[in-house]
Amino acid sequence: MKKIYFLLVILLFINLTVNSKTNFKENFIGKKLYINWLVVNDLLNYITEPSTNTDEILTDQPPVIANQVDDILFTDFPANKVVDLSNTFDDPDNDNADIIITLEENYNTIDFEAIIENKELTVERLTMREAETTLIIRATSNGKTVDMTVNVNSEKVDQPPVIVNQVDDIIITDYPASETIDLYDVFNDPDDENENIIISLESNSNENDFSANIENKILTVTRLTELEAEAILVVRAVSNDKFVDMNINVGTQAIDQPPVIANQIDDITITNFPADTVIYLYDAFDDPDNDNNEIVITLESNSNTTDFNIEIENKELYISRLENIEAQAELVIRATSNGKYIDMTVNVNSYIYDAYPVIANQVDDILFTNFPADTTVDLQYTFDDPDNNNDNIIISLIYNSDATDFNAEIANKELTITRLTNNQANGELIIRATSNGKTVDMTVYVNSLDADLPPVIANQVDDILFTNFPADTTVDLQNTFNDPDNNNDDIIITMESNSNTTDFNAEITNKELTITRLTNNQADGELIIRATSNGKTVDMTVYVNSNYVFTNNVVKEKIMLYPNPASTFIFIKNYETKNVNYFIYNDLGQIIKKGITNNSMINVNDLTNGIYFIKFENLDKNFKFVKK
Repeated sequence: MKKIYFLLVILLFINLTVNSKTNFKENFIGKKLYINWLVVNDLLNYITEPSTNTDEILTDQPPVIANQVDDILFTDFPANKVVDLSNTFDDPDNDNADIIITLEENYNTIDFEAIIENKELTVERLTMREAETTLIIRATSNGKTVDMTVNVNSEKVDQPPVIVNQVDDIIITDYPASETIDLYDVFNDPDDENENIIISLESNSNENDFSANIENKILTVTRLTELEAEAILVVRAVSNDKFVDMNINVGTQAIDQPPVIANQIDDITITNFPADTVIYLYDAFDDPDNDNNEIVITLESNSNTTDFNIEIENKELYISRLENIEAQAELVIRATSNGKYIDMTVNVNSYIYDAYPVIANQVDDILFTNFPADTTVDLQYTFDDPDNNNDNIIISLIYNSDATDFNAEIANKELTITRLTNNQANGELIIRATSNGKTVDMTVYVNSLDADLPPVIANQVDDILFTNFPADTTVDLQNTFNDPDNNNDDIIITMESNSNTTDFNAEITNKELTITRLTNNQADGELIIRATSNGKTVDMTVYVNSNYVFTNNVVKEKIMLYPNPASTFIFIKNYETKNVNYFIYNDLGQIIKKGITNNSMINVNDLTNGIYFIKFENLDKNFKFVKK
């Protein structure tokens, strides 16, 4: 019996040693003594079945479950739980620090994931459905093991809505401007109907520059200012009391504003025809943030191209009335600046009109380079009355700005302008056309330059008649020409042409014209004599004639003139031809009169008193008579 008691004492000691983690007072004095009955059982077996090997008295015990892990319940998703296993197992006869804890089995890896690391169990819920699993956790110490079963359960979770299509950042580049975003497919409720999702605006971080509202799942964002700004909108989706928030970034860029109408063009009424109207568009439009000079103004449309021709050039609107009828048109004028534009509508009206006469052909400026000089302008087709007879147009001169240098007159629709001086001058004539009480004025500009005047014919050389053969004559040309503004001594006189070099030879030497009759033919010639001074010229025509000369002296002796002296008529006696050409010369050899005898009679009543010579055709003798 003593042996038994001794062994019991040893057992108690060992038990207390193994459970050294438990406070001695708490186990022994508190009467919570823990006795490992496995050890007791081995001792009793040893007592009842004695053995000769004393090492079998003490056996290496396996670890035991010291603190059972409670069942794990998940009510949320996503969720995980962590359980500290460091005090869950105990090795009665080895150091607990050497216990190795592993997960042996997880019977539901679809809904749960479980891992053990550093004696820490982590269980993660993988789905939101109701599920369960059993975990087998094994503690191994010194080659011996113990398994602990842990039950894991999850309740079904009502999931919140989620964002399935994030709304991109909203950038507003115009002003005023609004953007609308359809939020219908933005959110999704995994376990409820999407139709039941309520979408609302939770917050707007910048209500000064943006307004935002949601109605029927449509988000409307309105830009309130022209400033460059940004905001964050928080849009909330609620379903079955659960929600998700989505942030939307909103930004603006500095606005390049379109041009605006600064001065509306009033309705245009045209009462004349034909008529052109010019409207200046320089101040019609304004670009608030760009240079107005860069605004381009164009005609977009003209609703009536039959009655009105419209053009815009250099910011000027040109309106031409095309028909004399009552008509209307609507013009659309577009102002474009930096790619943006605005349209302005202008109304045009016209009424039936008794038209004014118009200038059909403007008279060109008149320039005088010579002096003296004049010019004539036909005004017959210069004016036109669109709705009256042009023959009834009265044309008159109403103004001459320089009557000193120019004389201007209109007669029978012909304008005559005469240069009065050799001054350099400028004049302005206003010519008025009047038809049916209405008028139009045309301005004609007249200018004159200082003229280096050409020489002029001061003394025309008379026609020259040869009645004898052979014969020649000399004409002094010294005083024949005059240069008004140069020395006459510098005038050069030349023979330009002789139309009959067969019958006449003509030469000019030292301003003296010599003409020689070359044949006894009856002939005519035309001499062109040119006077040149300072590069300018004038031509004088001298006519030369010759008669056939008879050599029958008997005939010549028979011819007589009577009465002689004569006052009215001279009669020719003994000349067989009753009607013959005659030439009357003065004492200088100049032809004073010529004609044909009338039944052998010549009228000299128109001659002044003096001595004259008569030459008959085909006779080489001159007959002298006196006019009294």
